[in-house]
Amino acid sequence: MDADMRVAGEAMQFIYTRSFWSFFMVIGSSGATLAFLLLRSRSKQLSSIGKVAIIPSLFNINEPVICGAPLVLNPIIFIPFVFTTPILGVIAYFATKWGWVGKAFVNSPWTTPAPIGAFITTLRL
Repeated sequence: MDADMRVAGEAMQFIYTRSFWSFFMVIGSSGATLAFLLLRSRSKQLSSIGKVAIIPSLFNINEPVICGAPLVLNPIIFIPFVFTTPILGVIAYFATKWGWVGKAFVNSPWTTPAPIGAFITTLRL
């Protein structure tokens, strides 16, 4: 059976779905919203990028950060950009497996803000 096809009353088979990826792993796109981190930067350039990127990052759009911040050869920004997504994936997977978070069973648009999208896809608080 395809992962997107469900039979009424059947228990969810899969934890990892498109909605799981969108709302639990890449919250605010890759790097899990570095815009919040950039807001606290002492550099005027990074701080202004954070201000510009804060609203789009709430809707999982992170291009202002990716294109505006110097990610190449910058370990301070590169490390959270690369390693945040797998860490969030492991945490969210086990939280779902242990029943702390419901399994995602509704496909919500990826641009829905993460807390609202997570609620819509799991129908749990």
